Amino acid sequence: HAGDYGLPRDRREARIQLGRPVDEFAVGMVGRISDRKNVELLVSAGACLSQEMHDMPRPPHIYICGSLRTRSAEEIVRRALGTSTVTLVADDLDDAEVGLHVAALDVGVVPYHPYLNSGWTMLALSAGLPIIASRESTAGEVVPPEALIEFDEGDARSLARAIARSTRCSGEAAQAAARA
Repeated sequence: HAGDYGLPRDRREARIQLGRPVDEFAVGMVGRISDRKNVELLVSAGACLSQEMHDMPRPPHIYICGSLRTRSAEEIVRRALGTSTVTLVADDLDDAEVGLHVAALDVGVVPYHPYLNSGWTMLALSAGLPIIASRESTAGEVVPPEALIEFDEGDARSLARAIARSTRCSGEAAQAAARA
C-alpha cells in the first residue's frame, strides 16, 4: 500500500497540512466508513476518554476519516460532533488525502465487528502504525505482538483503555514491528 498512497510521510508535516496540533497523540481510522466497521463503538470509546481520562494532561484524540456509507451516518455525525476527543472527517478522500490522514496518526484503530481481513489494517501497518483491534478478531494472525493492542469486542470502555495504553507503546519498536 505504501507506493499507492505515498507512505510513509512526516507525521509533523502531515499534521501541519491538516491543521492539527503537532504535539497531540492521534489514533483513528481512514477509509470508507461502512456498517461493518463499527464506528459507533469508536465514537463511544471517545466519549469514555472524554469522561474518564480527564486526569491525563492531553487525552488521545480520535480521528475518523472517510466517506460515510452507513445506515447510522446521521447518528455518528451527531455523536462525533458532541465528543471533544473525536474528529470526524466525512469526505471522499483521494489517494493523496488518504496518505496525509494516515501519516498524521500515531496508532490505527480497527473497531470492526469480528473480521477475517482488513485493508485498513494492512494500510496502517504499511505506514508503520501499531494497531488496536479486538481480541476476537484475526488481527493477532497478521499483526506482530509488539504492534498490537487488544480490547474486548463490543466494549467501549475496553477500547478506551486500549487507546490510553497505546500512548505508552514504544514508538520505534512498534513501528518497526508494524512494517515487518
